[in-house]
Amino acid sequence: MKTQSGFSIIELIVVVTLIAVSASIILPGIQNMYISSRITSKTNDLIVTLNYLKTNAMTRPNAGLQLIPATTGWSHGWQVEQKTDTPPNKIVQIFEFGNDQVNINLVDSAGSSITTPVVYLSRGRVQQTIGYNFLICSTKSLIGRRITIDHRGTISTEHCALTASGECPGNCT
Repeated sequence: MKTQSGFSIIELIVVVTLIAVSASIILPGIQNMYISSRITSKTNDLIVTLNYLKTNAMTRPNAGLQLIPATTGWSHGWQVEQKTDTPPNKIVQIFEFGNDQVNINLVDSAGSSITTPVVYLSRGRVQQTIGYNFLICSTKSLIGRRITIDHRGTISTEHCALTASGECPGNCT
């Protein structure tokens, strides 16, 4: 009598079901980890740029550097410009990002979007007397980040939770 070796159809169905259940549990976590990583990365890039501006303003007071959003908005990047006597300003550094589902908005203390360039003065203070707030978040994640620059030029960051409508406080959409 010949014996057959192999898997029965029931065993195969059980294994495929286990793989499908495992994947459905693991994949959302991987997506959240990816979005969280992108939020952290953009936050860090922005903080490095802000520190660059502040340092240059204090060491080279006549440099006239300012931070402005990319033509398609803060979410797609920003650039450091040196103000010149005649337009156009000299571009010093460009940061560009693709559509990675992470949104950045520059808002005032009331949460309204503003388009003012970020400018540091020679003593490390910012030009805008109330400071700046950058909101960095994604509607695909439950958390975001807020970068606050107070009137003294001090940069701080904190986590912010999404509202029930899927937005960071201050309309990070």
